[in-house]
Amino acid sequence: MTLIIIADPDEYTRAQIKIQLENLNVEVITLENGLEVWETLQKISPIIPDCVITEIVMPKMNGYELIRRAGNNLSLHPVNWIFYTYKDQNFDHFWASKGSILSAYVNKTDSKVSRICNNKFSYFVGDDALQEIQVLITEFHANEDPELKYQISRRLIDYSLPNLIKVVKNFIYTDEKN
Repeated sequence: MTLIIIADPDEYTRAQIKIQLENLNVEVITLENGLEVWETLQKISPIIPDCVITEIVMPKMNGYELIRRAGNNLSLHPVNWIFYTYKDQNFDHFWASKGSILSAYVNKTDSKVSRICNNKFSYFVGDDALQEIQVLITEFHANEDPELKYQISRRLIDYSLPNLIKVVKNFIYTDEKN
């Protein structure tokens, strides 16, 4: 059975991804930070997950450090590592791809997905959804209320989650053929 680990400090995000993946008949482990992922990988070794979906910004160990550690462990190179994050500046993409084993970078606030290694592919939402996403991003950046920002971020995740699932399916079904 396919095993996927999800690491995100936000419980809502973890729950939404888990629901979608379990519908694909995938075993899912959810964790809150990179250190928990690293410790779990050590515990379940020699079993390795098919995929790890991780936020960059996490307590205890961030996504960059997790990917760096995994890159130094040859047994973890076959894993499909996916950043699913709000971070989307040029330097974020630079550090994500620099000497990294990262397979994909999916922005939580965008409708576009690009795979970093070798091939490039993108998925887009319709124009109506794109307009809604742009309005939500503007509201998010203009607002100071943490609770309202949190509610907006949940709505943005609802738009980007289908693209994340498409990326995961691509990796799962491609790996099954090999």
